[in-house]
Amino acid sequence: MQQRKLTKKEKFQRSAENPKTFSSGSAKEISSDNILIKWLGLMVAFCAFVMYANTLGHGYVLDDYSIIIENKITRLGWSAIPTIFKTTYRFGYIFISDDLYRPITKSLFAVQWALSPNNPSVGHWMNVIAFSLTGWVLFITLNLYSKGNKLFAFIASLLFIVHPIHTEVVANIKSLDEILGLLFCLLSLQYIFLYSQNANARKLFLALLFYFCALMSKESSITFMGIFPLAVYFFTNLNKNKQLRLFFSFLSIAIIFILIRRSVTGLVAAETHAGIDNLLITAPDFSHRFATAVLILGLYAKLFFFPHPLVFDYSANQIPVIGLSDYRFIISFGFFIAIAVIAFIHFKKRTWISFGILFFFITASISSNIIILIGTSMGERLMYTPLLGWCIAIGYLISKISGVEAAVISVQNFLQQNSKSIGITVFIMISFGIKTVSRNRVWKDNYTLYTNDVLLSPNSARTHYYLGNYLNKEEFIKDKPKIEQDSLIQLSIVELKKAIGIYPAFTDVYNQLGVIYDRINLPDSAIMYYTTALKYNPNDPTVHNNIGTVFFKYKNYPEAVKAFTKATQLNPNYAEAFANLGSCNGMQNDFTTAIYNFNRAITIDPNYQQAYYFMGITYRNIGNEQQAQFYLNMSEQLKASTKK
Repeated sequence: MQQRKLTKKEKFQRSAENPKTFSSGSAKEISSDNILIKWLGLMVAFCAFVMYANTLGHGYVLDDYSIIIENKITRLGWSAIPTIFKTTYRFGYIFISDDLYRPITKSLFAVQWALSPNNPSVGHWMNVIAFSLTGWVLFITLNLYSKGNKLFAFIASLLFIVHPIHTEVVANIKSLDEILGLLFCLLSLQYIFLYSQNANARKLFLALLFYFCALMSKESSITFMGIFPLAVYFFTNLNKNKQLRLFFSFLSIAIIFILIRRSVTGLVAAETHAGIDNLLITAPDFSHRFATAVLILGLYAKLFFFPHPLVFDYSANQIPVIGLSDYRFIISFGFFIAIAVIAFIHFKKRTWISFGILFFFITASISSNIIILIGTSMGERLMYTPLLGWCIAIGYLISKISGVEAAVISVQNFLQQNSKSIGITVFIMISFGIKTVSRNRVWKDNYTLYTNDVLLSPNSARTHYYLGNYLNKEEFIKDKPKIEQDSLIQLSIVELKKAIGIYPAFTDVYNQLGVIYDRINLPDSAIMYYTTALKYNPNDPTVHNNIGTVFFKYKNYPEAVKAFTKATQLNPNYAEAFANLGSCNGMQNDFTTAIYNFNRAITIDPNYQQAYYFMGITYRNIGNEQQAQFYLNMSEQLKASTKK
């Protein structure tokens, strides 16, 4: 009886299950196949690197400041790592409370600082390399699950890595959390597939380990608790009992992470700015909130297909709050219902189209604001992982244009045989690539980003606030001529007033206006804006501290003491407020209390150089020269290390 010749896909599948069953002739084919897979994966990784090579010389931008450059914990370097695993993500930046827990990502930022302090180049290199590695791992993973359909895996991977919506993630150092979260989840998917082939316990352990790393990098990786069973059901032959055991293994990892996170963050809600952070909070009722959330999903879908314009901020009031009768909701809702129906129709067939659509819905579930309200209403970075679902579905459709994949032995042969599908992909890559490289330039620094995007998002209070806040920063204006400094400060005031014109309850804007008017020696205006800030948020310790600095500057020490004391009561970990309170005590000749408050500041922040200096001056004033020299020497050492 003549034996049927195995197809290419059957050979690949059998090689994964038991490579030893093949003859030497088949082994040569498998070797050629592995070489082709290697080169295609490298091509994807290389394209990813090229797309973002022009970000390698960029500076720190946006949240890089709160997480890295102005975070006193991150700046401790290697020694910070134990603290990072015991504290929240933003811990170390002033005193902002948050409920985020991403210790692996923040530890890598601390390592970056240890290797080269205040050097953003290290962070940009790490982002680009991690993103390139993601492209490689994505191709390998899709190739495994598609049983060796290299064309589909290649096209889907290329579509993903060239999409311009990723510029916010790759060009912004802070967004390493997004990159690592997906990278570790893809590695976990790889080992789930390998485990499904031979039930190797080591592969299961690695799959669980990578998933735990994903959760410790970005909490939204929890959505892969829906992706893992979906992938196993669609693309493996595991029976239901083994699928359930696998699911509960991953569930146990997720529960362990949740318990660890809860022990660190506690039950205290993160500090937010209500509607300015998430405009859905301002919706009058659930129907408006739901309609607006669906509209935002529709805006994401538009960016998937036509990624222009791209903006770093979409907060109030750039996107309108709409109702169920609004045509924009109806169009968006109709679109998502249509693709959900397509996914359902193809579900039993277990096609990549169905999987890709479901991948999008599952991974976008948290960031959609439909199930729960998160800290922001819309952000391009939130679609970093969900976009992969679209790339999978569309990549599969494009790959079908070339028909059934034939046996190939080289990259050139592969590209020639699939020229139609590859041609379409290259066209998309060129179009998206031009946009990506162009958008990368905008992320060079804060000034470039803010001045560009305030024009693209003119109704966003935050874009005006960020620009206005930056234009008066000391490091930005200090080297400019006096007349230019004055002009920039006035422009800063104009932008900040635009922000409160859009969103009158924006407390941070009033606070910043107070800072500016205090700097230009208009104390009455400064106090007026600080007082307005407290009208909207009476428990803001920063504003109370800033009011105290105005009173201190004009030697109204009793009022300054009241303001600084209130700031320390509202936040017992406010080192600057304690130091300011100590300075007031010293000016009132209450040296014992001054020493107490300076010591509180140093205990909270052991690297607070000015607190050591004024502690030394205080000891000198009471005649204790030995203690004075000790603290003054500490102050000089900290100043020297900061300059270094």
